Amino acid sequence: MLHYTIQNWEFESPKVPFFLLHGFLEDLSMWKHLNLPSMHPWVLIDLPGHGKSANVLCDTMEEMAVHVKAVLNQLAIHH
Repeated sequence: MLHYTIQNWEFESPKVPFFLLHGFLEDLSMWKHLNLPSMHPWVLIDLPGHGKSANVLCDTMEEMAVHVKAVLNQLAIHH
C-alpha cells in the first residue's frame, strides 16, 4: 500500500478530498510549502518508488494508477 497523509478531512463529511500527486523524483513533502485551504480535504500520496512508498515497485503508469486506486478504495471514496 502506498504511504499517504490526510489533511482537513472528517470521514463523516460529504466533501470528497482532493488528491495531490507529485512529479518524477519527488515525494509528498513537496507540498509542505503550499498553504492548502483548510476548507477542503486533501490526500497527499507518495507514489511507488518515492518517499515512504520507496518499497512499492511498479513498471508502468497503469500499475501506478492501480496503486492510487487502492488508496481510494481504502478510504472508501467511490465518487
